[in-house]
Amino acid sequence: MTARRTRPAPHHEGRLTVRYIDGRRHETRAELAARHSLSPNTLSRYWAARDTNGHPPAVRIERTLHWPSREFDQWLGGLQAEGAATTQPTPKPEGMGGPAEFARICGHSTTHTVMDWVHNPPQGFPAPDHWHELPSGRKRPYWQPERMTAWAEHGRGPRGQGKGNPGRPRSQPHPYAGDPRLALARQVLAENPGATTTDLVRLMVQRYPEHYSKAAWTSILTTARQHPTEE
Repeated sequence: MTARRTRPAPHHEGRLTVRYIDGRRHETRAELAARHSLSPNTLSRYWAARDTNGHPPAVRIERTLHWPSREFDQWLGGLQAEGAATTQPTPKPEGMGGPAEFARICGHSTTHTVMDWVHNPPQGFPAPDHWHELPSGRKRPYWQPERMTAWAEHGRGPRGQGKGNPGRPRSQPHPYAGDPRLALARQVLAENPGATTTDLVRLMVQRYPEHYSKAAWTSILTTARQHPTEE
């Protein structure tokens, strides 16, 4: 696509000389780059690929390429939206827990052990129910709360520790033992015997002063149902 030559009358806006052709404002590559917070090199690459990306045509004014501002803005917006759609990571699953939540259920302070189980799964370790793609391209595993809790209570550790949570102190009878959130879950269950998990989670979120994920509260509810009293 060849740039069209023209010589419009300049219009002065303060210190900036703005050029109009047929009533349409035109800007140079440097002006467009500055206004859109992009580098001129990026715009040069867009222009070089104009045969395939639909880049608006340019006009040459005094040996310098100019583009119609409005058409360029619309084109760039569409290009960026299309790029965002193609690189959008998979949505984070609702109601599931990631490595951090799995680690907390198992009584670990870091996710190192959980991730080691993911990459070198011991017998019976639950495979992730979902992989969430991060903007970096890496993938993070997620599990249903009941599967995390089941492993924490009945899983077998990589060193053959037998029943019970591999890595949780033997003095801890079940996940969240002694946790005030578990006490709240038991109270809410007793007060609302017919409520759904979603309603119970909402009640606990409203009552508890600190923020925790829905997956965390769902796991705590599961434990509260399995252990309605302290043993």
